[in-house]
Amino acid sequence: MNWWIVASILLFAYAFVLALGEFTGARARLGMTAYGPVLLWRTRRGTDLIQRMARRARAWYAFAALGAALSVVMMVILTLFLFWVSTSNPAMPRAEAASQEVGPGIPGGSLELALISGGLGIIVAVIVHELGHGVVAAAYKLRLDSVGVIFLMIPIGAFVEPNDHDLTYSNPLTR
Repeated sequence: MNWWIVASILLFAYAFVLALGEFTGARARLGMTAYGPVLLWRTRRGTDLIQRMARRARAWYAFAALGAALSVVMMVILTLFLFWVSTSNPAMPRAEAASQEVGPGIPGGSLELALISGGLGIIVAVIVHELGHGVVAAAYKLRLDSVGVIFLMIPIGAFVEPNDHDLTYSNPLTR
């Protein structure tokens, strides 16, 4: 089957589910908000878990500081590496064509398997990343209004919403 037809059917089904959720009121009852094709699901369900995880505040302060420092160091290293690669050898050899039997990154695997496993890995990484933001915010005594997931047919992101008042009047380093 043509991929454009499959994509069109999935997009139509997604739009139908969004419209049905609006018509029946189910979307509002579940705490979901639509911004065009993007659907945000806000909930308070995960905030208790985040508060329990944030009890060891000193460890989370150290973890946040280490993560920020490590991010800066890695950005500098990668910038220097990219500069070195771009200036070291202007005549790069041509890469040979990949075999049809080998998928990208998975020897002997298919392209579909690589895309699905890579997509799932990114989704899990984003959710864990945002969970980390929530735990650090709770460790710094910021109340959490909600946590949620962003959908565009599939989960494509996550978010944590700290209380606006707490965030406004917190230490600039905490923000």
